[in-house]
Amino acid sequence: MSLRGLLFWIFDCYHHSSIRRHYNDLKRRLNDQDTTSDMLDRLLCHAVESTPYYKSYRGKTQLEAFPIINKAIIKEHFKDFIAEGFDPNDLKATTTSGSTGTPFTVYKNSDKMARHIAAMILFNEKANLPLGQRLYYLRVWNRMNRKGWKTQYLQNIIPIEVSHFGEQEVTDLVRRILGYKGPVSILGFASALTDLSRLAVDLPEMPRNVRSVISMSEHLPDTTRNRLRKLFRCPVLSRYSNTENGFIAQQTADSDYYEINTADFKIELLDLNDDKPVKNGEMGRVVITDLYNYAMPLIRYDTGDTAVCDVVGGQPVFTSIEGRTCDLVFDTSGKPMSPHFVTNTLWEYRELLQYQFIQRTERQYVVKLCLSGCFEREEKLKQQLLSYLGEDAEVSFEYVDELPVLQSGKRRSVINEWKK
Repeated sequence: MSLRGLLFWIFDCYHHSSIRRHYNDLKRRLNDQDTTSDMLDRLLCHAVESTPYYKSYRGKTQLEAFPIINKAIIKEHFKDFIAEGFDPNDLKATTTSGSTGTPFTVYKNSDKMARHIAAMILFNEKANLPLGQRLYYLRVWNRMNRKGWKTQYLQNIIPIEVSHFGEQEVTDLVRRILGYKGPVSILGFASALTDLSRLAVDLPEMPRNVRSVISMSEHLPDTTRNRLRKLFRCPVLSRYSNTENGFIAQQTADSDYYEINTADFKIELLDLNDDKPVKNGEMGRVVITDLYNYAMPLIRYDTGDTAVCDVVGGQPVFTSIEGRTCDLVFDTSGKPMSPHFVTNTLWEYRELLQYQFIQRTERQYVVKLCLSGCFEREEKLKQQLLSYLGEDAEVSFEYVDELPVLQSGKRRSVINEWKK
């Protein structure tokens, strides 16, 4: 165990070992449906007794009797989802980046946060990333998600900005890893990892201290996975998680199947057009019941994602996950950009119900906004977008009542109509 890892567990011990207890419980319950049924019963009982939105469902004991909810419903009835006895000022507020066009905030109690940290530690270990090992974190960084230098040092995280992730940036990253003597892992957007796999091929030397490469947020193409495996000679796997719930599933180091976190969530796969369960091997909507968020119970929450489930070795697994997908966009110089610069820029604008970013031509961009009331920060948003796209970009805004929904139930948040 690293010194950082040892210090973490010592610190947790002084705080009554709340994370250690969840860590041990998670290992015991993982992939054992019989040991989580009691948690589901307890959550449903708590929700109908203390949460305004669910009080009309008193007497209901079966999960199927509860309604399907989504981001729009939660935002419309936000206060009714907060359980009585919890003060929002004492809770952890986590805000999604709005990859499906509907950013929103979820409150979490301290026990849920401890559970989330325990799951992070366990699933990182399964991905060859033990507590305290150096992690190069590739994503779009802004003031909403930026980590302070103390946190970076304590967690041994090196943030890598990928809004413009080109040849020079990839070269610099590889040099930094080569210059570090200890083991490392790489975590990042699939689009950034694709750029890394493509641009690192011609470099004269590749590091041999990378223990794993972990993809998040987007679908990782097989070509990218194979290139990264050859480049770094280590396991390359994908992780499925979200801000509002936590660690949902992750591929194992030796297979392409996703191990489902059945210890923390009750997961249903429902038909794309109605609320009936799909059969094994069929694609369905991922609907999650969070077993540990008592401050803001999310029961049968439609994530907006789709997946295919099967049974392997007697355990349910995801064989594929269709996460949030976006078109690649380009700045005014023609340089490709991670579409997540859009979602991360609009992260802070909580007054927006929905949004959609469209690139119409080489320099013309349209942002469609759906909100109730007036938007008073249009100029600020425009200047933020110009800082990414280029000062000569032509950014305009359109205000709409609703954005179109895809068959999967998602709304495309980033569209490129100029170049596919």
